[in-house]
Amino acid sequence: MSTPQLFVVVSTGQNVANLPPLLEHAEPGDWIVWVESEVAEDRQWAKGAREVLAQPQRGLRTLEKSISVRQVNDPVQVANACRKFLDAVERDEYEGWSDEPERYAFRQFLASLNQGLGRTFLVCNGGNKLTPVGLLQGWANLHPVVLYGDDSPAVCWTFPQGLEQSPYIRPYQRDTLDLPDILTTSGHFLLNQGAAERFWPGPIPPDLVREPYGKIEEYTRYLHSQHFEWAVIQAGKELPGYDALSHLVDLERVERWKRAFVPLISAGARSKGKDFDEVMHSLSPGTLSPIYFATINLAQDGARSRDRRDKSPPEAKISDAFERAVAARVHAWLDRVGHPAVQSAWRNVEVARRGQTEPMAQFDVLLVLKNGIIWHLECKSATVELKDLDARILNLQQAGSQLARMAVCVPILTQYATEPWFERLQTLRHRIEGSRIPFVSFTLPNQPATYSWPDENGTPVVRDCPSLEAKLDFFLKQYEPRG
Repeated sequence: MSTPQLFVVVSTGQNVANLPPLLEHAEPGDWIVWVESEVAEDRQWAKGAREVLAQPQRGLRTLEKSISVRQVNDPVQVANACRKFLDAVERDEYEGWSDEPERYAFRQFLASLNQGLGRTFLVCNGGNKLTPVGLLQGWANLHPVVLYGDDSPAVCWTFPQGLEQSPYIRPYQRDTLDLPDILTTSGHFLLNQGAAERFWPGPIPPDLVREPYGKIEEYTRYLHSQHFEWAVIQAGKELPGYDALSHLVDLERVERWKRAFVPLISAGARSKGKDFDEVMHSLSPGTLSPIYFATINLAQDGARSRDRRDKSPPEAKISDAFERAVAARVHAWLDRVGHPAVQSAWRNVEVARRGQTEPMAQFDVLLVLKNGIIWHLECKSATVELKDLDARILNLQQAGSQLARMAVCVPILTQYATEPWFERLQTLRHRIEGSRIPFVSFTLPNQPATYSWPDENGTPVVRDCPSLEAKLDFFLKQYEPRG
């Protein structure tokens, strides 16, 4: 029979942080006791975490009633509440049992701990910096082990003799906490369970293998060009926009229209010293009428050309192809580096709040770290509003924790920096890098590592373009266990 173990956990608004160190040491048959403030009990902060810990495969038992503390940030209150709880259980004066079997089982369990036949663990990720002081004082007679799950790097600190001995620091080796558990803990769930996919670890999904975007250079360029032309041509309702003309009529046709402005330009050159009203009054109908009709004719020619064109949209949605390409590269990167802090990778995730039927958020590629932190790679291949990205970050942190992070991935294909469609991607990069949101370039294999693009003054500037894999290495380096 395994050694009896008790875990004391303080409820917090970010309860997912409590779970990795607890599950790293827990064994079937162990007991869990929650310490909760009045606010935590009222808002049911521990509800989701209790559900995760109560999963049958874990074999853990949780005392139904928490140890109540008015303010968990006061170590004196915490210590007194814990001592009072232990004393009441030992004297058989505790009245918080859910039923008689719980009373009998826990009293027997506590008796074993008092005889030195088990271990007590204090999980110190809840509360503020003073909360563990109260826990250590309240449970001092059981010589507790202190546990702490670090955010960065993703490791577990174990103080085997309270704070009398330096900790053992090690990567997570046993924890199986994954995305559905994290969502449950925060009061959310996977809305599209049939479509959301845990695509790593394991074999790469077939649709990621088949996706040509990002692998076949000419196809990738063609798809961007196709979408750009389609978007430009569709701009405007009855008449096409000016940007569409280069795709609808030949260059000579546009030049003829420009020449219609020669008389107007000449009139402006002769108007030195005159104000605007005088210049406009001097223009005769014979000057303005040709310009008017030349403009109408050009717009109509563009509309007729658009109407004669194939009305079918591009052969593939670039957003879907791009997301598959990013997921494929992430899978290959994880297979290659075997990152010790990454638990799993997910894609096409829709999240909803508990009790709701509509999605709160959608996430393209999610990395779940072994310390319960979620890292999201948002895939953008066209435009995006920064306020929408801010809202996505907020939703991500509500679904995971305040430590959840997001970066935006945009295709920056440097060998095509002179193509007309590249400007939109560069503009998107510029906007994201000007915000506080991390940026990741999606690159083609063996593409140039730099490209030239003018700054605000029109001066060409050489810009670096690290690969997707290089940026993943950089952003996730902080979570790697050291030493």
